[in-house]
Amino acid sequence: MFKKSMTAIGIAMIVATPALAKEGPFDVSDISAKVYEGDDAIKSTNAYEFYPEIMTDLENAIRAEVPMAEEGEADTLEIAVLVRGLTMDNDPMLVDGEFNQLTAELEITPEGGSPVLWSNVITINAETAPTPFPSVKPDDSVYYDAMLKAFAMKTADMMEENVKEIPETK
Repeated sequence: MFKKSMTAIGIAMIVATPALAKEGPFDVSDISAKVYEGDDAIKSTNAYEFYPEIMTDLENAIRAEVPMAEEGEADTLEIAVLVRGLTMDNDPMLVDGEFNQLTAELEITPEGGSPVLWSNVITINAETAPTPFPSVKPDDSVYYDAMLKAFAMKTADMMEENVKEIPETK
């Protein structure tokens, strides 16, 4: 009798488990980007002078790479980016960093912001490839655009690889 009861309970739990989560892929309903230590931190650095629209540029780059939800769509994700550093040509433009580098925390949550489904720090480096002949160094805007695009592509990849389901909430 005990074996039959335990078997029945085990089967019921296995069958019921998928009902506790919604399976992906998921579209994104909201993307937000801000600077570490408050939105005003960028204004006290030279990043704001050269790239005053960095947060909007980053949000738009991500929007171009991830599937965006239609208005009113259920079971969507939110992406939050907290930029920790931007350096261009070895000149720190935000908080900290290396040569032509963008570092930011990426957090993916279901719509409403809780629980966190995936979070990590992503660092993107932009470098020129060595050439066998003399070449002209690209403008900083080329590195900037390349880093934003690479960060957006990495965000889309991380979302696809790591967010397979959204826990059921009641």
